[in-house]
This record gives sequence, C-alpha cells and structure tokens, in this order.
Amino acid sequence: MREIKFRAWDKSAQRMTTGLELKAGSEVGIGENSVIMQYTGLKDKNGIDVYEADFISFMYDHGEGLKPEIGVVPDITEISDFVNMVSDGSWEIIGNIYENPELLKDLMKPKTYICKKCGNQTFTKYSICPKCGEPK
Repeated sequence: MREIKFRAWDKSAQRMTTGLELKAGSEVGIGENSVIMQYTGLKDKNGIDVYEADFISFMYDHGEGLKPEIGVVPDITEISDFVNMVSDGSWEIIGNIYENPELLKDLMKPKTYICKKCGNQTFTKYSICPKCGEPK
C-alpha cells in the first residue's frame, strides 16, 4: 500500500508546504488560497517523491528514436497512463507548475518535425505531412 501524503501551494505567500497529512474532519491550517497536490507513490531516478503537478524530464520515442521530453505529472486519477509512458524509471523531477511556471512555456511551444519522405517541416507530433501525405 502506498504512502498517502500531500503538499500545498499557497498562492498568496507563493510558497510550497510539504509533509501534510490530511485526515477526515481534521484541520491542517491550509487556507482557501492554497492548491493541494497528492503524492503519487512514485519516486524519480534520484529517489525524490513525485507529486501531482511536478515537471519531469524523460526520454520518449515518437517513432524517431529516443528524444528528451518534458511533461507534467497528471492528477492522481490519471496516473496509470503517465506510469506507462515513463515506465523505464530514467525520468527526474525538474520542478513543478507553481514554483517553475517558465517551464510551461516550453510545453506550449509547437515542436518542429521534418517529414522523412519529402523534408517538409510539420508542427505537430501526430499529424501527416501536409505536402506529401506521409504519416508522421
């Protein structure tokens, strides 16, 4: 059975509080202006606890060989898809969406992919080339 832990981001103080134990009917001193994140039960390659909303760096193969990627750990209810994607255990935490919002900009940038057949540049991971129709 995995350990149940939480952390909270205080939006007003711009500060993360870790090591929270939330129990039914108990007060933990978390204000209305806080965002709660749950521990996933996973650790990164350095043994650091992984929480919802953490940024991770990992290698992923989109059919062109392994390439570095950055992702956000999803809500605990969607963790099984995340675990399947990064199952090799070589990933590491590089921040979280609250303390490192600049990393969100990297995730939002369109990535350029080059068609292997005609050399045209495409801008989505899963599209077909608009010039020759070759699947990505």
